[in-house]
Amino acid sequence: MESVASRYALALVKLAEETSSVSVMHKQLQAMQTMLNQDPSWFAFLKNPFYTKIQKEAFIQTVFPVETWSSLMSFLRLLLKNHRMNALPSIVHEGIRLCETELHIKHGTIYVATALSSAQQRAIETALASRLDVTLRLTQHIEPSLLGGFRVDIEGKVYDASVLGKLEALTRHLKQRG
Repeated sequence: MESVASRYALALVKLAEETSSVSVMHKQLQAMQTMLNQDPSWFAFLKNPFYTKIQKEAFIQTVFPVETWSSLMSFLRLLLKNHRMNALPSIVHEGIRLCETELHIKHGTIYVATALSSAQQRAIETALASRLDVTLRLTQHIEPSLLGGFRVDIEGKVYDASVLGKLEALTRHLKQRG
């Protein structure tokens, strides 16, 4: 099912690229993911074999009006026609990932000893984003053992500006000198 999901997601993002609407597609996919997480009953309806295709299409038109969901409404109809509705959550997840790759959006975690204000977090995000030439979205995680400062993990790459990190670096340096 994963290969089906990635092919559909790739096609969806390629269509968005051709129409220069990757950011719109990204927002719509994020909204759909939120809908899937918060109220999965509509998705259960679309998967249910006891309802007719006509009932499901009417539901899609009601819940996803063309004015707001133009590309995704047609896409949902295609999934319905091809009996691929079960793949929707995987397609949405993969589509978001592909859009973020195209839009140069990266996600990471910022570890801090005490909570940062939103302004402080934005300042760190902005500084790292300009250095990495990406749009950065950080999730804050409190880790008192850092003592102060912060450590940022962006897709496996760690930037350490914590007191604990500096103490560990100093300890390594002193051990090397003998």
